[in-house]
Amino acid sequence: MPSAMELIVSAIRRFFSCFSAMAVAAGVVRSAPVPIPAGSLTLGGSNDNTAKAARSAVLTSHWLAFWASTPLIFSDSDLILSAGYAGIGTVARTVTRILNAHPGPFKSISLTSYFPESERDTFAGWIRTAAAKSVNELTLHNIPWSGLYVLPSDLLRCTSLERLHVSVWKFPSTAGVLDIDNGNGDGNGVMFPHLKELVLSKSSIEEGDLENVLTRSPVLQVLVLVLSWGVPQRVHLACAALRCVMVCQSVVDVLDAVAALRLERIVLWESSGLYDSYLMRIKISRASAIKAIGYLNPTSHSLEIDGTEIKPVENPRSPNQHGDFEFWEEISSVRCVRSSIKKVVFHGFSWEDSEIEFINSIIGGLMLERMYIFQRRRYGTVSDDEINGKMSIIASMNLGLGRTDVVFSGEDKTWCYKVAADLSRVDPFDCYI
Repeated sequence: MPSAMELIVSAIRRFFSCFSAMAVAAGVVRSAPVPIPAGSLTLGGSNDNTAKAARSAVLTSHWLAFWASTPLIFSDSDLILSAGYAGIGTVARTVTRILNAHPGPFKSISLTSYFPESERDTFAGWIRTAAAKSVNELTLHNIPWSGLYVLPSDLLRCTSLERLHVSVWKFPSTAGVLDIDNGNGDGNGVMFPHLKELVLSKSSIEEGDLENVLTRSPVLQVLVLVLSWGVPQRVHLACAALRCVMVCQSVVDVLDAVAALRLERIVLWESSGLYDSYLMRIKISRASAIKAIGYLNPTSHSLEIDGTEIKPVENPRSPNQHGDFEFWEEISSVRCVRSSIKKVVFHGFSWEDSEIEFINSIIGGLMLERMYIFQRRRYGTVSDDEINGKMSIIASMNLGLGRTDVVFSGEDKTWCYKVAADLSRVDPFDCYI
């Protein structure tokens, strides 16, 4: 197995072979861009081995100076894949050497646990090193069969974190967090003073621990739960800075947004209550900044705003056949349809007559500017000729109105929670890639 120095030299050679003068990308270690002094990396064409060695030594010394002076970007995934699991011990030692060799700060670090319980100190040591060297973004993966389930509590000392992604872990207990020194020597109980984004994927966290993290992360803006199955059972969002919460393919009994004064988005994707017959209860109060709530499903969710429960109509009447004009007249007369809705997006469109009628009922809305239609994936029961015919019908509905652009967008694309959580995007539901 090559030494850490040999890995670095190999990375440099690949770097220059790609004719890049601004960054290093070896798949394992990267550094932020830095200027290279003129003449410092000049290589001649001699075949003399001594000359080659001398030039390599000059190159290495300059590179080490650059590498040590810039924030580190590191991921151990390529090392693991290239070594195979039979060589994990050697990979672990290489990771340790790389983390120890760089003086910090660490810009972005991704680490994977593949250790048995008896060797958990190795992974905990990596987290301690990251904490000591002011890690900015930290991603922690766990291979489920490794036997290491609970994250080391050393994570709670990573007070420089701005983004934390945890995958296949149980979050450590935050009991005693008030005794943690946050770096200012005052021990005021602020757990993550700079944390802006927290993503828990296939992971669990106790309700009290999640509440501790939220209340003691004063600038946290984004919380994402992915494939969370009942732990936590209740998500209590008492966080002054929180702007976006996402619950994706998860089971949660109660989502309680209380006193989240800056909360703008609640995005639910294929999520429901704890049991098949239970609804996920979404309670919102004192959250006046809310701009978007979705995707709500009356069979999976119940919504309560400031003590008022929003209920779906019991036994709603639906069109019993194509041409039920009275029903569609009722839809088109709804005030928000006529005077408020600017954009409509259809997903899973299957070209049914009732869908065509619905489009006809809203396309004359006074404010409607654009309508997107995404066809259901692999939808093979409708012929191309029939689809073309119905596309012509929809296009003709807008003739003479000229207000609404109808965009046929092809098949449904893959939904991406990372895009939906991007606060720089105006529409959190325009998140298909």
